[in-house]
Amino acid sequence: MVDVTGAVTNQEACDKWFKKDAMAIGHLTLRVNPSIQQELDSLPAASFTDDYWTHLSTHYGTAMPSSVYKDFKETLNICLNPGQHPT
Repeated sequence: MVDVTGAVTNQEACDKWFKKDAMAIGHLTLRVNPSIQQELDSLPAASFTDDYWTHLSTHYGTAMPSSVYKDFKETLNICLNPGQHPT
């Protein structure tokens, strides 16, 4: 809505923000594994993007020793062909 001076009202600004927040939640949900998508779907419907980020950083923000070791072993097993450019 626009008032007589042509300024955007607070309600319209809030509606735009809620729409962008919903879009951000959709992007976050699409870019995680399906099992994590189910977790995110179980969050309350009134959650905002900040709630999603908090949930993800709390549950997945720290590296577990087993994943660090797996990454380390994969790094050690990389073999480069001396006859080809590495890229």
